[in-house]
Amino acid sequence: MDMTLTKDSMKSLPPLAGVRGLKYDEICVRFSLSVKIKQKYHPSVMWSWYVLAGDKEPDGDWKFWGLANKYRTDFEEFRLGELQGIAESWNSELQMDTDLEFTPLSQVMEKLGLKWYDNDG
Repeated sequence: MDMTLTKDSMKSLPPLAGVRGLKYDEICVRFSLSVKIKQKYHPSVMWSWYVLAGDKEPDGDWKFWGLANKYRTDFEEFRLGELQGIAESWNSELQMDTDLEFTPLSQVMEKLGLKWYDNDG
């Protein structure tokens, strides 16, 4: 499976170093990537990665930083190839959603029911 990231989405993506030190309400989600996890004895669940920044690697893969909402929710670095591998291992597809483009991270976290704290509080 090959997933093409749109040129517009990639143009608006700040570099990984560009979001360090910013507060959660100063960082915007650029797009999300999701995989529907199909489990034999459990209802299907959706894992999502909210992309905040990224750089194209020398090997052509993309390295992102963002909020990962899986079995737990946490900030992490992840690669596009890694997410494609997860989708393939679950016989699923990696889906890109730009509906949240330029939505402040703090609002996304609130929608997910997460508490957020910035450097000053």
